[in-house]
Amino acid sequence: MKSEVYREPNKELIEALKSGDHSAFTQVYSLYRDRIYSLSLHMIHSPDDAGELTQQIFVKLNSLSHSFEYRSSFSTWLYRLSMNTCYDYMRKKKRRRTISYNELSDWTLSHEQPERIEVAQAVHNALQLLRPKLRIVMVLKYVEDLSYAKIAEVLGCSIGTVGSRLNRGHQFLAKELAHLRNVK
Repeated sequence: MKSEVYREPNKELIEALKSGDHSAFTQVYSLYRDRIYSLSLHMIHSPDDAGELTQQIFVKLNSLSHSFEYRSSFSTWLYRLSMNTCYDYMRKKKRRRTISYNELSDWTLSHEQPERIEVAQAVHNALQLLRPKLRIVMVLKYVEDLSYAKIAEVLGCSIGTVGSRLNRGHQFLAKELAHLRNVK
């Protein structure tokens, strides 16, 4: 599923956010909360923890927004803040937990054919098995629909590194999901 197109907040909104304007914070929160939650959920795999992390990220945004210096786009800066918060969380927990597909109520496909549900669950579970550096690139590309250049900017790496990580992610997923080639 491709993500919807959205616009970057304008400079006036960012400056208001940086100066502590609550209304500006509310606007930025409304603009990014779903994207940040989605990113957190894909990295952490727990809807409850992703919700908590989303709150933590916006608390950090509120206290760190003054440090945004326009060296990148605002969304790039916010994605980096989000990823770093998720990585910190994973380091603290030092656990890898898979969740059942049914735990993701937003992804319920009850109206779909059983084969499609099986495929969707298998893809979701395979994504969870990817190393975080590969998973985040896959999520930014295929869930957030970012370009290679934007992903490279978010991750602070080269476009070649993005391509390499996507390639390794594709190879891993192809092996993990090979059993699905005959499912229609």
